[in-house]
Amino acid sequence: RATQEGMRENIPGTVVDGRVSPARGYKYGGGYWTIVSLNTFIRKFCPKIWPRLHDFPDCPGLLKTRVPQEL
Repeated sequence: RATQEGMRENIPGTVVDGRVSPARGYKYGGGYWTIVSLNTFIRKFCPKIWPRLHDFPDCPGLLKTRVPQEL
């Protein structure tokens, strides 16, 4: 709830329901899915712990080359 309430200060349409549900796209209500915002924050401020799929030993070759290009 605290995260959603903080998000609502900048994006008034944010739904405050205390849930972190799987996202279906980016937008939910007049704001963004909570999980999208949390992942964006972690990716931006904690890049060393962001899931780095291309670093997994069993990552398929094509995916291994594409992930860094997209990030």
